[in-house]
Amino acid sequence: MRTNKKCTVFIIGGLILVLILGQMWTAGKGFSAMENRYLAAMPQANWQNIRSGAYMEDLETYMADHIPFRDQWIQLKNSIERLNGREQIGDIYFAGDHRLIEVKNISFEQLEANMQTLAAWTKKLPETVHTEFLLAPTASWIYQDELPAYALTYSPQQALEIIREALPESVYFVCAYDELVGHKEEAIYFKSDHHWTMRGAAYAYQALMESRGESVADIMTREIRCMSEEFKGSLYSQAPVFGYPQEQFWVMDSPGLHAVWTAEGKSATVLMPEMFEKKDQYTAFMGGNYGLTRVHNEAAERQETLLLLKDSYANSMVPFLAEVYQEIIMIDLRYYRENLSELIEQEQIKQILCLYNMDFLCTDQSFVWLKARS
Repeated sequence: MRTNKKCTVFIIGGLILVLILGQMWTAGKGFSAMENRYLAAMPQANWQNIRSGAYMEDLETYMADHIPFRDQWIQLKNSIERLNGREQIGDIYFAGDHRLIEVKNISFEQLEANMQTLAAWTKKLPETVHTEFLLAPTASWIYQDELPAYALTYSPQQALEIIREALPESVYFVCAYDELVGHKEEAIYFKSDHHWTMRGAAYAYQALMESRGESVADIMTREIRCMSEEFKGSLYSQAPVFGYPQEQFWVMDSPGLHAVWTAEGKSATVLMPEMFEKKDQYTAFMGGNYGLTRVHNEAAERQETLLLLKDSYANSMVPFLAEVYQEIIMIDLRYYRENLSELIEQEQIKQILCLYNMDFLCTDQSFVWLKARS
């Protein structure tokens, strides 16, 4: 009996020691590569935080973020749920052929507010400025037939009509859905990430140029290069399971890949091969997202400047746009807080392209800065 008690004490003591050592080992890890986010920092223990209860809440979050082998525990939990037949983890659905599809909680109210703000802003632009809007469909729209019947809780066609009706006649609207859905069997979206691939971006670019009366059919015959055999994107990070296969990351040949971008004191070529050594490999296109990014290509077809209002879907299309425009000024409203109208006047902008994906338009709240800073 005494021996059993001693074993129990040793086991409990060993577990406590493992947890303490694990906490010490993970305490220095400020960033989770698996989840592509910063982990909670150790909360500050002061009287105000302790009295309000904020300290204990933050400490609980910190302990959860720094539990030993946290990534493996999450994978184990998700894998067991998958074995039990679960098709959904969070906003992520498991479709056929290892495809992960994100289905967000769409708000038409937010979509209408964003489009009204954008439309009002475009109406104030000088008559000399030509504005286009390119809508990027998300994988949940393209592959909705692979989702359970109850998964998509909104009508993409209804959302499309809201966008069409909101935009004034002065804005030329292009939807890339028809172009992309006709090639859905090709690798136009990553299976483990919410972005389209460079091939998907190329089809959308083709739709844009054809709407201008310019043919770029030869773009799909270009050579492609595999930059990575070990890509697992943002959707996998949200719903990791054991045994999920890695996928390849391809880029299409484009002179625009060698254009130079600058943002926040940083500078590099549009394609950054060194980023394929990191977890978030989509940042190989210009290192990620910034409030204002300038892309310059001295050998571009036209000595013109394009103002590009965008989300991250635009990053993989920039190489093609950089073939045409000598200068591209990219604005991401999530991080840009300056007066956009003043920028248009200073840069003598004549061409604007708005490129946003459907989910972004229905969920993002940064369009309010168009009203506040223009």
